[in-house]
Amino acid sequence: MITKTNIASLVVICLLVAILPFVKHSILGANYVTLPSAKPLAGVISQSLGGAGKKTALPVEGKDYTATLHYFNSNTWVVAVIKPLNNSLNGNTIVFEKRQGTYQAVIGPATALPTTQLNNLPTNVADYTKLHIAIYQPVPEIN
Repeated sequence: MITKTNIASLVVICLLVAILPFVKHSILGANYVTLPSAKPLAGVISQSLGGAGKKTALPVEGKDYTATLHYFNSNTWVVAVIKPLNNSLNGNTIVFEKRQGTYQAVIGPATALPTTQLNNLPTNVADYTKLHIAIYQPVPEIN
C-alpha cells in the first residue's frame, strides 16, 4: 500500500542520492590528476624544437629526444645537446640564457652556425658550444 509517508521517504532518499556527489565533492575535495615530473628545461626545449605555427604535437623529452644539459656561470647559461630517439628530429644544440628568471633560447636549435653568433656568449659557453656544433666562417660579400 502506498502511503504519504512512503512517498515522502522515497522523495527524501532520491534527493539524498542526487546531492550526495556534490556533498562528497565539497567535503573531500576534487579528484586531482597528477603528472610525472618533467626533467629540467624539457618544456622550453620541446617548444624550441617544435615548429612555430605548426599544428603538430611538440616533441617529448624521453620519447622523441634526450637532452644533455651543461650549466654555466651560476646557472645563467645552459647548453642543451639534443639527441633524437627516432627519425622525427635532427640532432641539435640549443644555448639558453636565463632572463628575468626564465630560460630563453638565444642560439639554436642548430647543427651549424657562423662564428659571429658566438660573439655575444661568455667565452666558456662559446667554447663548449663549439664542441657540439659545426662552426663556419661566413663568406664575405663581393661588391
